[in-house]
Amino acid sequence: MIATILSLGVVGGAEAGAAIRAELDRGEELRFLLKGKTLKLTVVDRPNLIQSPTIQSELFGKRLRFGCGTSFRPARRTTVFEQARWPVATKSFSVRFDRDLSRRVKWCLVEAGVGEFAGGDIAFVSFRDPEPGRRLARGELPDGTPWRLAAWRGEMLEPCLSLRTSGGSSQMCFAEMSDVDAGVGAYSIVPACSSAAMVFGAAARSAVRVEVSVADAPAIEAELRSRPRGSSVRAQYFFATFASPVDVVSVMSYGADGRVLARDRGVSGSRPSCSKDLRR
Repeated sequence: MIATILSLGVVGGAEAGAAIRAELDRGEELRFLLKGKTLKLTVVDRPNLIQSPTIQSELFGKRLRFGCGTSFRPARRTTVFEQARWPVATKSFSVRFDRDLSRRVKWCLVEAGVGEFAGGDIAFVSFRDPEPGRRLARGELPDGTPWRLAAWRGEMLEPCLSLRTSGGSSQMCFAEMSDVDAGVGAYSIVPACSSAAMVFGAAARSAVRVEVSVADAPAIEAELRSRPRGSSVRAQYFFATFASPVDVVSVMSYGADGRVLARDRGVSGSRPSCSKDLRR
């Protein structure tokens, strides 16, 4: 997920007066504590948690990569990385980077360092809290199914959307738009228990028009909605509804001068199962 850029240092204590950042990883199995140049990691005891594999088996005695960064679109100047072997049967371990990013850090991670799974994330933390979902729009699909869209900024500063209908809900975050005001991302869905479809997504705030192109039909202009009041996400949102499932060819956003700002040709989609169908 995040490019590996190695910055070699030595293990040591954190300097006095440095900024301190602390967070549990997503699985609440590993605590990250960054103070200045020093990252301390501690395995969290969770006796009732069933793990496969266990976090200890992924860490103890393994050579690993440790990294932190100040942007969710990392580059050499915004990241620090270190390689080290985690001691056997040791629940806490520290590494020291060659630069202090603690005052502006946004994330840290531990990656598998060698072998078949080299580069795979073992644990990741964001030091940015996700926003709560806020109502963006509501309406009815062509078949009469009521829907509601909520939007928010995710933990990686990316735009996120949730579609709720009488058949259930679906959620999508557009990680490729993390930390930037650019691009376009879309998702196609046939809501559960519905015969209609919706395409929704996020676009740059500078976009004045978004078009959804589907197979064997003219392109449709999507409805644009500004980010919800109170949200800090660097994006706006769009949606378009269809009377039946569609094969999305591309989604394009346009600027005020009529030029294409961004294009998404890899629109993914889903059709959740309907509980009514399961009873037949």
